[in-house]
Amino acid sequence: MIKRLLLFLLLIVPLASATTNNYNIIIEDNGNSLVIIEIEGSGMINIPIQKDVNEVKVKGALYKLNNNSVDISIGSTKKAILLYKTSLLTKKEQSIWTFDISLIDNSNATIAMPKNTIIKNNIPEAFIQNLNYTRLIFEESGNIKLIYEFKENEIIIDPYEEPLKPVKEKTNYSIFYIGSILIALISIVLVLKNKKSSKENVIKTLSKNERLVVNTLIETNGEIKRNYLERKTKLAKSSLANTLNILERKKIIIIDKTNVTHYIKFTRWFDEL
Repeated sequence: MIKRLLLFLLLIVPLASATTNNYNIIIEDNGNSLVIIEIEGSGMINIPIQKDVNEVKVKGALYKLNNNSVDISIGSTKKAILLYKTSLLTKKEQSIWTFDISLIDNSNATIAMPKNTIIKNNIPEAFIQNLNYTRLIFEESGNIKLIYEFKENEIIIDPYEEPLKPVKEKTNYSIFYIGSILIALISIVLVLKNKKSSKENVIKTLSKNERLVVNTLIETNGEIKRNYLERKTKLAKSSLANTLNILERKKIIIIDKTNVTHYIKFTRWFDEL
């Protein structure tokens, strides 16, 4: 029932008329790709994803995960970020790798790869920077295809640290990926830094009773007994029950009924806004 209501809420949101999308992709040497999509606009947008994606992270918007896509509904925040990991963007034949992705309209892309990557072909043509890692920048691309391989016995250093000393011949690339992910997360913080809190924007859309419940939960660190919430808000039992049902449907709270005393908690999605 809740899933149907969420789907209904997503469907009644108007389609996004125009969005700007920035793909930030980290390609690992084992074929996995970390995809971070920054979306600017409002309304609902459908983003195709690969079949092996079973978990996504979304900031700044409501979303619904489908089999091969994600429906993202962006409101007053006008910005959202989607993050997921997949192994289906790459394939390998002998020592040659191929990376292939179709971007949504109005998209730019930046791809980061290990320093020992040898780019044999890139379509369309990209601006390539050989830093302490390999970076490719594509402007307004539809489809991107890379053909590449990795040098053997390459001395790799952490791309985000001062080069202190070489790493042994068989290098563990985990430092590179951890550093890349940290840089990606920092970029997410910077993107969201100049806009109002997503949590505040969501609260502004709530009714008076809904805001009262949410603000009370904020005061109690996101968790409260139901009977204490009733006394604290001074709402009638019927009004409180109706308000809690609405907040549950909006994915803002969950009601823990495992014990005799029910607990009201924020959902992980709302708590992380």
